[in-house]
Amino acid sequence: MGMYTGFRFKGVIKKEYREDIIKMLSEGDWSECVSSVLLDFDNADRSPAIPFGTICYMPDCWEEDTGEKDEYGEILKATNGFERYFNKETGLLCFQCSLKNYESTIEHFIEKIIPVICEQLIHCEKLYEEWDVSNLYELKDGKVKQLDYGIRYEDDEYISFSYSRKLSERKDVNIKYEEFDFTKENSYR
Repeated sequence: MGMYTGFRFKGVIKKEYREDIIKMLSEGDWSECVSSVLLDFDNADRSPAIPFGTICYMPDCWEEDTGEKDEYGEILKATNGFERYFNKETGLLCFQCSLKNYESTIEHFIEKIIPVICEQLIHCEKLYEEWDVSNLYELKDGKVKQLDYGIRYEDDEYISFSYSRKLSERKDVNIKYEEFDFTKENSYR
């Protein structure tokens, strides 16, 4: 059956890659891109799940029930500005998805795609379904680096059955979901 890994992304795409992102989003396929880096990503296992995957086994706070179906027939809507969105003028790309990350597709995107296509990384987060704290990343000096803190999704009163992870043990440095600022991209919308 397998476990899911969630991925949330907000970033400003460089001008030279915006047409490729428009093509990929409109056709639903990385093979529509011209850039060799993005075409190469099309060959990665489960690459279509980024950014088109649905949310499976992620915290309930990642989606809300709108009560109405959207254009894709979905009732649940992404929260915190992570609905699939692209602004071709500013380059802001936002999405969230989850996938079975057996071949490290998310890491491939984080390490090989983001440094090439992003002029600014606003939010990059990975959460394995059994974790209580996510991994957060920053783009610095042309490389994406993992931060030493994450977003804590567990309630202090909740007994977690998640993996024992170095980040989750350092609750003092992790940011509670309710206290995290997800609005840093608003000036690009």
